[in-house]
Amino acid sequence: MEAELRLQANTFAHLRVTFTGFVNQSELPSLLACCDVLAFPTKDEPWGLIVNEAMAAGLPVVVGDDAGCVPDLVKDGVNGFVVRPDDVEALKVALAKIVNDPKLKNEMAEASARIIERWTFSECISGWQRGLER
Repeated sequence: MEAELRLQANTFAHLRVTFTGFVNQSELPSLLACCDVLAFPTKDEPWGLIVNEAMAAGLPVVVGDDAGCVPDLVKDGVNGFVVRPDDVEALKVALAKIVNDPKLKNEMAEASARIIERWTFSECISGWQRGLER
């Protein structure tokens, strides 16, 4: 769908849309630092590690409600928004709220950093242990 997406991006000249192609994992922090928000309206994603990475970079996130990370990481209205992956209008509204309100964007970015800060290796081990005990 790249050609179709490029055509659509060109209709919004006031937006800076960049198609990066493949980005090596080692280059991801620099790329995320250039972003205003992560849009991840995925369907059937078991987790969505990019959400962790974007939050660690201090970004607000807009994530499809099918992503496995949503219950643990995305606090709707706090560090971003949760949308139905097939609801383009909801995605548009969520992104517009963040992009058009610098104060909200900054508050959500700070919330993302606070939430992901506690996702340590120790917390991961503890979560696995609790799961195995159940």
